[in-house]
Amino acid sequence: MNCKVSVIVPMYKVEKYLKKCVESLINQTLDDIEIILVDDGSPDTCGEIADDFAAKYSNVSVIHKPNGGLSSARNAGLANARGEYVSFIDSDDYVENDMIEYLYTNAKKYSSDIAACGYSVIWPNGKIEKITKNVGDVVYNPEQALDIHLFSGYIDDICCNKLYKRKLFEDIKFAEGKLYEDMIIMPILLSKCKIVSLHSDSKYNYCKRNDSIGGVSFNKNTLSLITAANDNYEY
Repeated sequence: MNCKVSVIVPMYKVEKYLKKCVESLINQTLDDIEIILVDDGSPDTCGEIADDFAAKYSNVSVIHKPNGGLSSARNAGLANARGEYVSFIDSDDYVENDMIEYLYTNAKKYSSDIAACGYSVIWPNGKIEKITKNVGDVVYNPEQALDIHLFSGYIDDICCNKLYKRKLFEDIKFAEGKLYEDMIIMPILLSKCKIVSLHSDSKYNYCKRNDSIGGVSFNKNTLSLITAANDNYEY
């Protein structure tokens, strides 16, 4: 049986943050959503925490798989998703209780293939920085969406502040074995859309961590940004 939205949450070494993330999804105001927790071979207690949630809530399921990276975990979630729409949430972040309803309502209102919202950055010192585009509700065709994505940043690379029609992923997958996977896939997804809608309200909370992939100081993995940019350019 299908549902309105499938929310896919990859997990790896986030036991300190996972409960807050999942609780923010369980408390969503939209009914008829499924929450797919993907244990990407995490060596801590993420798998056990996820199993506890699944035992308690009928709309929560868990996939346990060998470690393959974020893209691999998202693809595993997509393979099991039943929703008309899908959303990707990072397991060390959390969302406002009405985020999924907000995006779903706007997606249905404008027949959007992708609906995006603003987000807030939560810094380690507790400072909150809202990243919102004060544009109201704006609807784009794919050419406009790509132009705005590439040259203005109003439609950003972040996958987690968006809702997607699941059919977009019938022939598109996240690039496994690469970093900056959001940056690689976003132009491809936008080009496959008929309608992309952008909505100003900040509904996603991005928690900056000093030990996350994007939070560590410069290292050789940072050079993957060049590869991702080249992939975009070639596409």
